[in-house]
Amino acid sequence: MNRTRRVYDRAAGSYELSRRLWLRAAGTAAEAKMLADLTELTAALRPDARVLDAGSGTGAMSRHIADLCPGAQLVMADLSTAMLDETTDVAASRVIS
Repeated sequence: MNRTRRVYDRAAGSYELSRRLWLRAAGTAAEAKMLADLTELTAALRPDARVLDAGSGTGAMSRHIADLCPGAQLVMADLSTAMLDETTDVAASRVIS
């Protein structure tokens, strides 16, 4: 686990760029479907719902959750402290797992 954590800690600063390039190369259909599902799910949540984003990385999905359900109590969990450090713009509790 320590090796995996180190890999993600080192990649954190450039992870979003890599993610965007990968999506451009691989196509965005999978992410679009996931975001559509997320929109449906968050529409069913109470405004004070508690939501866990496990493996949140740099917070891409957490940002969408926060936008779609602003009253939700969001918890972001990831094994990489550096990844979570990239999420300071997201109103959430953070847990290093």
